[in-house]
Amino acid sequence: MPYLTKWDHGRPMMRTQVAFFNMVAIELQSRHPVLKSPKNIFEKFLEKIRTINVRGFEPPPTVPMAPPPLRANGIYKNVDLKSPAHQLICEELERRKIMFMWEVNTFLPGDTKSHRRIDLVVIQNFRALIVEIDGKTHRTSQKQYQDDRNRDRLIDNHWNNQIRLEYGEVMDDFRENEGVSIMQKILHRLDPDSGRVR
Repeated sequence: MPYLTKWDHGRPMMRTQVAFFNMVAIELQSRHPVLKSPKNIFEKFLEKIRTINVRGFEPPPTVPMAPPPLRANGIYKNVDLKSPAHQLICEELERRKIMFMWEVNTFLPGDTKSHRRIDLVVIQNFRALIVEIDGKTHRTSQKQYQDDRNRDRLIDNHWNNQIRLEYGEVMDDFRENEGVSIMQKILHRLDPDSGRVR
Protein backbone atom coordinates (compact mmCIF):
# COMPACT_ATOMS: atom_id res chain seq x y z
CA MET A 1 0.00 0.00 0.00
CA PRO A 2 1.42 3.43 -0.85
CA TYR A 3 2.24 5.55 2.19
CA LEU A 4 0.79 8.95 2.97
CA THR A 5 2.47 12.21 2.01
CA LYS A 6 2.02 15.68 3.52
CA TRP A 7 -1.45 16.91 4.36
CA ASP A 8 -3.23 18.70 1.56
CA HIS A 9 -6.19 20.97 2.41
CA GLY A 10 -6.85 19.01 5.59
CA ARG A 11 -6.86 15.57 3.90
CA PRO A 12 -3.95 13.17 3.57
CA MET A 13 -3.08 12.28 -0.01
CA MET A 14 -1.24 9.25 -1.28
CA ARG A 15 1.76 9.67 -3.55
CA THR A 16 -0.13 8.23 -6.49
CA GLN A 17 -2.88 10.82 -6.05
CA VAL A 18 -0.32 13.66 -5.89
CA ALA A 19 1.35 12.40 -9.05
CA PHE A 20 -2.04 12.14 -10.78
CA PHE A 21 -3.05 15.73 -9.85
CA ASN A 22 0.32 17.05 -11.01
CA MET A 23 -0.13 15.24 -14.33
CA VAL A 24 -3.67 16.67 -14.74
CA ALA A 25 -2.42 20.20 -13.97
CA ILE A 26 0.31 19.94 -16.62
CA GLU A 27 -2.17 18.58 -19.18
CA LEU A 28 -4.70 21.34 -18.45
CA GLN A 29 -2.09 24.06 -18.78
CA SER A 30 -0.96 22.68 -22.13
CA ARG A 31 -4.53 22.46 -23.60
CA HIS A 32 -6.51 25.32 -22.08
CA PRO A 33 -6.07 28.68 -23.90
CA VAL A 34 -6.44 30.85 -20.76
CA LEU A 35 -4.12 28.68 -18.71
CA LYS A 36 -1.52 28.75 -21.54
CA SER A 37 -0.98 32.51 -21.15
CA PRO A 38 2.03 33.39 -18.94
CA LYS A 39 -0.02 35.44 -16.46
CA ASN A 40 -3.63 34.38 -16.37
CA ILE A 41 -6.34 36.04 -14.31
CA PHE A 42 -6.44 33.22 -11.81
CA GLU A 43 -2.68 33.44 -11.08
CA LYS A 44 -2.91 37.23 -10.74
CA PHE A 45 -5.78 36.81 -8.32
CA LEU A 46 -3.83 34.25 -6.26
CA GLU A 47 -0.79 36.54 -6.21
CA LYS A 48 -2.91 39.45 -5.02
CA ILE A 49 -4.42 37.34 -2.21
CA ARG A 50 -0.95 36.23 -1.11
CA THR A 51 0.32 39.82 -0.91
CA ILE A 52 -2.79 40.92 1.00
CA ASN A 53 -2.33 38.06 3.47
CA VAL A 54 1.34 38.92 3.94
CA ARG A 55 0.64 42.64 4.41
CA GLY A 56 -2.43 42.08 6.55
CA PHE A 57 -0.59 39.70 8.86
CA GLU A 58 1.99 42.25 10.00
CA PRO A 59 2.08 42.37 13.80
CA PRO A 60 1.01 45.68 15.33
CA PRO A 61 3.88 47.97 16.35
CA THR A 62 5.20 47.13 19.79
CA VAL A 63 4.73 49.71 22.50
CA PRO A 64 7.15 49.50 25.43
CA MET A 65 5.22 48.34 28.45
CA ALA A 66 5.46 50.14 31.76
CA PRO A 67 6.74 48.03 34.65
CA PRO A 68 3.97 46.48 36.71
CA PRO A 69 2.88 48.53 39.72
CA LEU A 70 4.37 47.51 43.04
CA ARG A 71 2.00 45.80 45.42
CA ALA A 72 3.02 47.57 48.60
CA ASN A 73 0.59 49.04 51.11
CA GLY A 74 3.00 49.77 53.98
CA ILE A 75 1.89 46.83 56.13
CA TYR A 76 4.32 44.04 57.02
CA LYS A 77 3.35 41.08 59.25
CA ASN A 78 0.23 42.98 60.42
CA VAL A 79 2.32 45.98 61.54
CA ASP A 80 1.49 49.30 59.88
CA LEU A 81 4.86 50.70 58.84
CA LYS A 82 3.22 53.71 57.12
CA SER A 83 5.78 53.28 54.33
CA PRO A 84 5.59 50.99 51.29
CA ALA A 85 9.37 51.43 50.83
CA HIS A 86 9.94 50.09 54.33
CA GLN A 87 7.66 47.13 53.56
CA LEU A 88 9.50 46.29 50.31
CA ILE A 89 12.88 46.21 52.08
CA CYS A 90 11.47 43.98 54.85
CA GLU A 91 10.01 41.54 52.31
CA GLU A 92 13.29 41.41 50.37
CA LEU A 93 15.31 40.79 53.55
CA GLU A 94 12.90 37.99 54.48
CA ARG A 95 13.16 36.50 50.98
CA ARG A 96 16.96 36.48 51.29
CA LYS A 97 16.71 34.93 54.79
CA ILE A 98 18.60 37.78 56.48
CA MET A 99 17.89 38.51 60.16
CA PHE A 100 16.34 41.91 60.82
CA MET A 101 14.16 43.83 63.26
CA TRP A 102 11.63 46.46 62.21
CA GLU A 103 9.98 49.32 64.08
CA VAL A 104 12.39 48.80 66.98
CA ASN A 105 11.60 50.64 70.21
CA THR A 106 14.84 52.35 71.18
CA PHE A 107 16.29 54.19 74.16
CA LEU A 108 18.93 56.75 73.19
CA PRO A 109 20.91 58.27 76.10
CA GLY A 110 20.69 62.06 75.95
CA ASP A 111 17.43 62.07 73.91
CA THR A 112 14.73 64.58 74.87
CA LYS A 113 11.99 62.36 73.39
CA SER A 114 10.53 59.68 75.62
CA HIS A 115 9.80 57.30 72.74
CA ARG A 116 11.87 56.54 69.63
CA ARG A 117 11.56 53.91 66.93
CA ILE A 118 14.23 52.83 64.49
CA ASP A 119 12.91 51.71 61.10
CA LEU A 120 15.16 48.67 60.62
CA VAL A 121 18.08 46.92 62.26
CA VAL A 122 19.66 44.41 59.87
CA ILE A 123 22.00 41.76 61.26
CA GLN A 124 24.41 39.65 59.23
CA ASN A 125 28.04 38.44 59.55
CA PHE A 126 27.98 39.34 63.26
CA ARG A 127 27.35 42.96 62.30
CA ALA A 128 24.35 45.22 62.76
CA LEU A 129 23.21 48.05 60.52
CA ILE A 130 20.62 50.66 61.45
CA VAL A 131 18.52 51.61 58.41
CA GLU A 132 16.34 54.73 58.36
CA ILE A 133 13.97 55.46 55.48
CA ASP A 134 13.20 59.13 54.94
CA GLY A 135 9.74 60.07 53.73
CA LYS A 136 8.48 63.36 52.28
CA THR A 137 8.34 65.04 55.70
CA HIS A 138 12.11 64.62 56.09
CA ARG A 139 12.59 67.18 53.30
CA THR A 140 9.48 69.34 53.64
CA SER A 141 9.29 69.81 57.42
CA GLN A 142 12.15 71.67 59.10
CA LYS A 143 11.10 70.27 62.48
CA GLN A 144 11.19 66.67 61.21
CA TYR A 145 14.53 67.26 59.52
CA GLN A 146 16.07 68.60 62.75
CA ASP A 147 14.60 65.68 64.72
CA ASP A 148 16.12 63.17 62.26
CA ARG A 149 19.52 64.88 62.48
CA ASN A 150 19.36 64.82 66.30
CA ARG A 151 18.49 61.11 66.26
CA ASP A 152 21.39 60.40 63.85
CA ARG A 153 23.80 62.25 66.14
CA LEU A 154 22.62 60.34 69.22
CA ILE A 155 22.81 56.99 67.43
CA ASP A 156 26.28 57.85 66.12
CA ASN A 157 27.48 58.41 69.69
CA HIS A 158 26.87 54.70 70.38
CA TRP A 159 26.82 52.98 66.98
CA ASN A 160 28.24 54.33 63.76
CA ASN A 161 27.01 51.74 61.24
CA GLN A 162 23.85 53.38 60.00
CA ILE A 163 22.42 54.27 56.61
CA ARG A 164 19.69 56.68 55.57
CA LEU A 165 17.67 55.92 52.43
CA GLU A 166 15.24 58.18 50.57
CA TYR A 167 11.69 56.88 50.08
CA GLY A 168 11.65 57.80 46.36
CA GLU A 169 15.02 56.15 45.75
CA VAL A 170 13.82 52.89 47.34
CA MET A 171 10.53 52.84 45.42
CA ASP A 172 12.21 53.62 42.08
CA ASP A 173 14.82 50.90 42.59
CA PHE A 174 12.23 48.26 43.48
CA ARG A 175 10.03 49.33 40.54
CA GLU A 176 12.81 49.34 37.94
CA ASN A 177 15.49 47.01 39.31
CA GLU A 178 13.75 44.75 41.88
CA GLY A 179 15.63 46.51 44.69
CA VAL A 180 19.07 45.29 43.65
CA SER A 181 21.02 48.51 44.27
CA ILE A 182 19.26 49.25 47.59
CA MET A 183 20.06 45.75 48.84
CA GLN A 184 23.67 46.13 47.68
CA LYS A 185 23.98 49.33 49.72
CA ILE A 186 22.63 47.58 52.82
CA LEU A 187 24.67 44.39 52.42
CA HIS A 188 27.86 46.33 51.65
CA ARG A 189 27.63 47.96 55.08
CA LEU A 190 27.33 44.47 56.65
CA ASP A 191 30.30 43.00 54.78
CA PRO A 192 33.15 42.22 57.21
CA ASP A 193 35.72 43.05 54.50
CA SER A 194 34.34 46.54 53.79
CA GLY A 195 35.72 48.19 56.95
CA ARG A 196 35.54 47.83 60.67
CA VAL A 197 32.71 48.94 62.90
CA ARG A 198 33.91 50.42 66.19
